[in-house]
Amino acid sequence: MPTDTAPGNPSLVSVICRTIGRSELEQAVNSVAAQSYLPIELVVVDAANSGMDAVPGETGQLSLKIVNTGTALPRADAANAGMEAASGNYFMFLDDDDWIAPDHIAGLMEALQSDHSVRAAYSNTQRTDPQGNNPDYIFEQDYDPIMLLRDNYVPIHAMLFERSLYDEGCRFDNRFDIFEDWDFWIQVSQLTPFKHISKVTAFYRDGGDSETGTDDVNVRYDNESVMGKARIKVFNKWLGKWTGEQVNSMLASLDEGLVVPELHTQLKELDARLRAEHDTNLGHQRQLQQQAEAQEKLLHEFNVTKGTVEDLQIRLADRERRIGDMEQHSANLERDNGLLQQRLAQVQNSLSWKITAPFRYLRRLVSSTDIKQGNNSE
Repeated sequence: MPTDTAPGNPSLVSVICRTIGRSELEQAVNSVAAQSYLPIELVVVDAANSGMDAVPGETGQLSLKIVNTGTALPRADAANAGMEAASGNYFMFLDDDDWIAPDHIAGLMEALQSDHSVRAAYSNTQRTDPQGNNPDYIFEQDYDPIMLLRDNYVPIHAMLFERSLYDEGCRFDNRFDIFEDWDFWIQVSQLTPFKHISKVTAFYRDGGDSETGTDDVNVRYDNESVMGKARIKVFNKWLGKWTGEQVNSMLASLDEGLVVPELHTQLKELDARLRAEHDTNLGHQRQLQQQAEAQEKLLHEFNVTKGTVEDLQIRLADRERRIGDMEQHSANLERDNGLLQQRLAQVQNSLSWKITAPFRYLRRLVSSTDIKQGNNSE
């Protein structure tokens, strides 16, 4: 059921999503619907003027508002249209190719409501590749108003701020094609300090259309590059508004005595990451070595088994040969026995055998009488 979106609801958070119809919009919407905090109003600005009348994904208990002005809007104008249509007492931006963790809004609301000296709070942001994988950098800079004059270190969806800042005149400057969010944060910083929550709850997908994702310092400070020209436009707007103290502090932040320790800290962090990766690689190498040893052992056992099988095959072949010889010998014996039987039958059936039969009988009789006389004499 949609929540109350009346401006009088002091706890309502309006999440303003500028979309040009990217396929990642569904993930962005789902990440808002998954928030542990309520009530939330999702304000989707159809910046491409596609005639959008619904959003992909599950909106759950969100109150949904789709803004279409009847014309395509550049980034700054789309952001302003979203704030104008929003009903919440707190605003947050979320571009259609980024997303937030389920506790993102709850953590920032707690930070703001527990410290009334600030009206804007931001968390750490994890940068990912275009597919949303392989994180390689975290935006985790603590709040420094002077550094904010030099560079933008707060991704737009990392921040939750009070509506009162909009009511006091903070707007996105439509003279900027890129860095419109940096200029907006500078405006906000003139009215309130920021509170930093050192926890990753926002995710920034690299490769979008803001053209500010490069880490190349040469590009950043090249006056002819797209990024260099955009930075110059921001500085041209603000140079006349900065005080001498702000300019002096900005120059001091560039002093070698301050920069070198910062670089030293960064090098230590990089060294720690490299050591961790080295340890991980060593672990992988040990696993590969163990696998190689196991494979070698299996190969040895296979060879031993193969040798045993070959020996058994030789012995089996010899036994089969001997059995064959025995079978042949048996066949020969059977053949010889048959011949003898034939010969005996021929002899017994011959005329001479029959004529000599009385003599053979007499001989057996004499032999039997001799044996009896010998027994009596004893």
